[in-house]
Amino acid sequence: MLVLFDHECTGCGHTFEELVDRDHPETVKCPKCDQFHVRRLITGGRIDPSLGTDPAFPTMYDAWARKHEQAAKIERKRKLSHGETR
Repeated sequence: MLVLFDHECTGCGHTFEELVDRDHPETVKCPKCDQFHVRRLITGGRIDPSLGTDPAFPTMYDAWARKHEQAAKIERKRKLSHGETR
């Protein structure tokens, strides 16, 4: 199974991402100096950089709340048009 990992070359210090066979991590080679002296780095989670930049939807919760509100409004209209009181 291939997994994307961050690596750092211990020879030249170059950092890079590489798809690695999880069962054979020793096959990673530095693309800059072509040596196999690399170590896997521990990295944090990745966050969408565009999150929170849209003034209409400052957070994902705001986007969900607006869609939920619109769906409720449509449902209320549908019930009124069909004579439902609840």
